[in-house]
Amino acid sequence: MNLREMRSQFSIFIFFPTPDENTEMKGALIEAGYESFLFADQVTMISRVKEAAPHVILFSPDALQDSLSEFVTQVLEINSEVQFVCVAPAEQSDTLNEYREYNFAAMVPP
Repeated sequence: MNLREMRSQFSIFIFFPTPDENTEMKGALIEAGYESFLFADQVTMISRVKEAAPHVILFSPDALQDSLSEFVTQVLEINSEVQFVCVAPAEQSDTLNEYREYNFAAMVPP
């Protein structure tokens, strides 16, 4: 099967601190062929994870209302298979590396 065809089967939740970042990421992912949904607040996103967990959560730590560990724990308690892709400055890589065992698939610089 073609990878491009498979992309539409993957659900990605997008969570960034500003509407512009959310919209920009969603547009890029839709253009690439992924099913993506954006969220303006953490409570709504966690609620949606309970309803229909995504394959991946693409987020910025700046958007979180709780600590990173609380956020990760909330998501993984709902669905332990959700993967995380964090968009953060390289300076945070050591801290974020500690989360690799908690489904952190990648860290991407802004």
